[in-house]
Amino acid sequence: MLCNNKTKIITKDMIANIVYENEIMSDSAVNNFILRIRKRFGKTFLHTIPDIGYKMIV
Repeated sequence: MLCNNKTKIITKDMIANIVYENEIMSDSAVNNFILRIRKRFGKTFLHTIPDIGYKMIV
């Protein structure tokens, strides 16, 4: 998802729909997912766009 949208902003809703499919989930679950991505690839891998979503930094 992130690699296919390198130049686009990814919203929390987009992450929830792709990662968790049709399950109901909380914002904290998405935040935890983002935290795990940053731990694995580094803190500078994703840039937070406040109140909108995230963008991959390449």
